Amino acid sequence: MRAADDILSAACSFKHPTHCNGYWQMFKRFLTDESGATAIEYGLIAGLIFLAIVTAVHYYIENTEAMYQRIGDAVVGATTHGE
Repeated sequence: MRAADDILSAACSFKHPTHCNGYWQMFKRFLTDESGATAIEYGLIAGLIFLAIVTAVHYYIENTEAMYQRIGDAVVGATTHGE
């Protein structure tokens, strides 16, 4: 952080030094702000939960389709052998 401070102060000395102080303070506040980290973490957790739900529903649908296919085949087989 000290190196960034030195670089920015050197850059500000060439232009309007009074304007650079406000920008530098805003930049420091941006670098130390962690308020968005919680929102990102909640977003990642929600994304993982959504992925788990989609995977479970996909697995459920595949198994349900296979079950109804077996039932349908058994019904068709029972009706054709009975004739």
